[in-house]
Amino acid sequence: PVLAHARAERGDVRAVAEAGIPWVGVFIGVNELSRRARLSNRVADDLNGHIVSAIGEAKDHDLSVRFTIEDSSRTPMAELEDAFGLAVNAGADRICWADTVGVSTPNDVARATCALKAAFPNVPLELHLHDDRAMALANALSGAGAGADWIAATVNGVGERCGIVDTLQLLVNLRI
Repeated sequence: PVLAHARAERGDVRAVAEAGIPWVGVFIGVNELSRRARLSNRVADDLNGHIVSAIGEAKDHDLSVRFTIEDSSRTPMAELEDAFGLAVNAGADRICWADTVGVSTPNDVARATCALKAAFPNVPLELHLHDDRAMALANALSGAGAGADWIAATVNGVGERCGIVDTLQLLVNLRI
């Protein structure tokens, strides 16, 4: 399905609805580094309110929601579970663990996937894996083996910096 990204801001979510796109990928960082570097004090002070408000806006427009925590790979599991739980309770249809800066190893991804599938057994889990250390494909295969339901991928792995998982490489390796 077609999905458009939106910060955890009502206006961004409305723009996705106005574009006629059925899925919105709401994202926000929740760890201390993300709050300090990427969010204004206003947003950081009301992080939970932004998550609930953005997902509520999406549901008001009958959008399906994938909720992503930016920089999941450097976020403590307790913080991930709190934020994902809040998002799921607000109506998120899918959650997404993101290795935004490409620092994870296959073991890291497998552990996170298993922990999140145990915490949210009835919620589809997506992985978004950057290739900064040439680990995105290995991480994707590890995550898929650990139970991830979705893997974010692009043609030729196109994306910021070193990109993300390449769709064709992923498909060939999943087939093998």
